[in-house]
Amino acid sequence: MLAGTLLLALNFNWLAEPGAGTWMWLLAAFGALFFLAYLVGPKERWGLLFLALGALVGSSALWLEQGESAGPDIGAAVVLVMSVPFWVGFAVSRGRDWWTLIPGWSMVGVAILIRFESSISDDLFAMFIQFAVALPFFLVFFFKRENWWALIPAAILTATGLMVALLERWRPQFVGVAVLWVMATVFYIVYLRGRENWWALIPAWALTVIGAIVIVSAYWVGALIGSMMMWGIAIPFAVLYVTDRQRWWALIPFGVLATLGMVAALAEASWFSMLDADAMARLLGGIFTGGLALTFASVWLQHHEETRWAIYPALVLGGITLLLVLLGFTLQLIWAVALIAAGLWLLFNNNRARPKA
Repeated sequence: MLAGTLLLALNFNWLAEPGAGTWMWLLAAFGALFFLAYLVGPKERWGLLFLALGALVGSSALWLEQGESAGPDIGAAVVLVMSVPFWVGFAVSRGRDWWTLIPGWSMVGVAILIRFESSISDDLFAMFIQFAVALPFFLVFFFKRENWWALIPAAILTATGLMVALLERWRPQFVGVAVLWVMATVFYIVYLRGRENWWALIPAWALTVIGAIVIVSAYWVGALIGSMMMWGIAIPFAVLYVTDRQRWWALIPFGVLATLGMVAALAEASWFSMLDADAMARLLGGIFTGGLALTFASVWLQHHEETRWAIYPALVLGGITLLLVLLGFTLQLIWAVALIAAGLWLLFNNNRARPKA
């Protein structure tokens, strides 16, 4: 009401346009009123502090400008003071409003960096910004371990900060490896916290393998790198199946990746390159389809009560393997035979489904 009355008086020229000093005192008065409203009311209504401190920050900024203070001091003071309501919210909720740690500490970190921005290099400044924003996510996890998700943004921000800091000091590929392994570590922590977080093992191990492949490729240029990556990424699926046999689906990506790794390794073998192009294509195709057939066959044999369907792709892929390797069929002939077989199967099912007269 007071603010509206003041603006009305200014619009109708009932009052002279106030100077900076007058605005400073007016904002201070409004800030004091909102602060008093918070003090006499329930402490859970800490949102009032944004209004109180916002007005007081405006008043303080005008006062600092009159004193010709440095710009970074004003910016740091504004950010630091406006973080106070979040800390009050965390305190009055006794840790229940854990999310307030994220903006609260982020603003404190940013305020410190703004204040000392002129005394550090640009890359260190960018790194500290990332670390300052990452720290509250670590705190959220520390205060409430169920909030494991907070480790993911914390790891991404930490890894980004490391990348900025090390990019001019290390070889670029090693910086990338450091970033990948920092992120992998977080997923390992999530996985080890409970068996229900089994999914975290997949990205954790994949990031680890990719980082290792980058290091290996920096010192050794070999054709087996692609197959090593396929086999490496296949490992967590095998672990998931071994630790819990109910996760039969893990056998499928494991079999596919392991088969691709074998095909990639054989394609670069010295003795394999001596074969003619037709024999090479038939043998590689047969190994690939045979590996897939064995994958689905193992799914059916291990869990045939739940995965009866797996016998059909196993038989089809096994038949394709037989045509490719033993009978020397080309892929064009296999497609033709497959289409005829599919048509015969449709006719057979259609006639069997018709009701008898």
